Amino acid sequence: MNFPVSPLEGEGIPQYEKNAKIVTAAVVMTIEKLKAYDTSGEDWAQYTERMYYSFPANNIEGDKNQKRFGKGVQLVIVMSNSEAVKIGLITSCGKYLTAEQFGNMVSLITTALGPKQIWEVKFKSSKGFQVQVELIAFNGLALQTNKAGLVKCAPPNEFSLFLLEYQSNGSWVFKSIVFGTYLEKNIDGVRCIQKEENGLQQWIPHLAIHPQIVLYHPQSKSYVRMHCSEGNGFAEAPAPFSEECIFLIHFDNGKYHLQTSDCRYLSVKDQLLSKRSKQTAFTMHLKAGYMATFSAGKRGVLYPHSRTGLLSIGMHPSDMQDIFIIKRSKPWITLKTKSQKYVTINYGVEVYARFENFTQLSLFQFEVNLNSDRVRLRTIEGLLLAQRRQAAILADGKDTEETTNFTVRWCGGNITLQAANKQYLTMKPIGQIVASAQQAGPNEEFTIRLANRPFLILRGEHGYIATDCHSDQLQCSRRSYEIIRLTQCKGGFYHFQGSKGKLLGGVVHVFPVLAALNLHNLEYGVNGRSVYFRSGTRDEYVAQISHYIGDTLQKALHRTLGRNNGKFWTMKPNGIFSISGETPLDFSIEIHANNLLTIKAPNGCYLCSDHNGVLSALSTVINSDSLWEF
Repeated sequence: MNFPVSPLEGEGIPQYEKNAKIVTAAVVMTIEKLKAYDTSGEDWAQYTERMYYSFPANNIEGDKNQKRFGKGVQLVIVMSNSEAVKIGLITSCGKYLTAEQFGNMVSLITTALGPKQIWEVKFKSSKGFQVQVELIAFNGLALQTNKAGLVKCAPPNEFSLFLLEYQSNGSWVFKSIVFGTYLEKNIDGVRCIQKEENGLQQWIPHLAIHPQIVLYHPQSKSYVRMHCSEGNGFAEAPAPFSEECIFLIHFDNGKYHLQTSDCRYLSVKDQLLSKRSKQTAFTMHLKAGYMATFSAGKRGVLYPHSRTGLLSIGMHPSDMQDIFIIKRSKPWITLKTKSQKYVTINYGVEVYARFENFTQLSLFQFEVNLNSDRVRLRTIEGLLLAQRRQAAILADGKDTEETTNFTVRWCGGNITLQAANKQYLTMKPIGQIVASAQQAGPNEEFTIRLANRPFLILRGEHGYIATDCHSDQLQCSRRSYEIIRLTQCKGGFYHFQGSKGKLLGGVVHVFPVLAALNLHNLEYGVNGRSVYFRSGTRDEYVAQISHYIGDTLQKALHRTLGRNNGKFWTMKPNGIFSISGETPLDFSIEIHANNLLTIKAPNGCYLCSDHNGVLSALSTVINSDSLWEF
């Protein structure tokens, strides 16, 4: 493996600017030591990521790295902005670190994650076991402290730099680089004055990303895919093209639960469980770039085993074997012609529509940029559809080729695709897909379907779409989310349905009530902040704990649980939506970015959010209020 050598002072230093670079440190690793480490088949960016993330906060791994690289070797890795993560930071009492709108002050006043509680953690550099970070608030200001220990938000400077120290329980500790003091909670809020560690300085990171994720395993270069019928999963998928690659990641009481596409949970017992419990709770150790490990305590950690990649709990993973990268999955779709045949790759690169059943070769990653009508279709092999000579469409395109771009036009649940030669894609009588139609008619329309989304969770500019706590009316400013079941129907349309009477999370934040009653050891896992319930309908939830909290609180509990009753979305004459319909309505979906879509209601208008929380369909214009993250 040949590294470029720069004429810097001292020994040769490998330089790479893609994701990270090594700069001068106390001791510089030589080219010979780098070659001694097994880096065959890896480029330098992958190598620096691997080396950086092999420095967890425990002495066992530290000793391993000392043996590997030699004593005294110290690396400084300067991370790029792409390594930043968005999180909420929670104290031991369940309060979130909050950036206030006025006065640029910070506080601990809420137990819910909202925009003011989200911090972008920018990883500046790594030196040994210490990581230098900045905490950026919603308003672009950075968390910082002064000599007196006052904590506030201000434009980034040297006082906003902290050393991030990872703890064995998954929590984070922040130490001011300038003053050597620790960020901690106190009676009045937040301060940064103590130079000795204590329990008040631990902050639990709460992921602030959309909960629908995929797990990428960098060592095997594959995605985790569940075999739900068999009750297990494997790190085997070359791309997250299937709904079986999708997980919902739930956060509760400092622990994370991974829910599969069939609404069961990974567990420490190496089986899928239908209910969330202590057996499905993992401690997540989160690092830069959303790299994470999932710990089951004394039982071990979650990682793919042996050559099969079987996902299970184990005690002795090899280097990087237990590391996953949490990613948002781009949409994968299928295309069907007017004759109900799927567009499929045949004979290696040729594109045909001959079969009524789809395979993996019928799946395409739908790549489109916001405010653009140009789309690229990527196969599971990583190649792009491209327009070639004589109007042929082949699956052999590279990212740099202009002929891989197609102009997309949405027609309800169908699309048309115009190639670089200005001709529309159509199907020959033998089934071959070519770009030869001068005008777009019914034969040039393709029915588009989402292939890797068994359901939707929609987050808009003001929050999630979920039912109102007092009625069946849908709101667009909720902090909790609910599943929207998708039923495919003719013409590329979808029917939207509630989650059949079951709460998605099964967790109700009733901290004030439970704390006042001092309930801490109930059968269903009351822990002072949240309550675990058995899976069931809304009324079954109430029945499970009504004898604990008393009849006087049942009405409040009904309001907290909401009214997601499994019925269909219905639209009132004023354009307001609720989940109360017996007859389904036809909705169409339009994809406008990797994880952004618009939804057109039966009245021809787009679903729009409002700062008052009202979900409506009254506009024919696409703007920030009509875009939904999915």
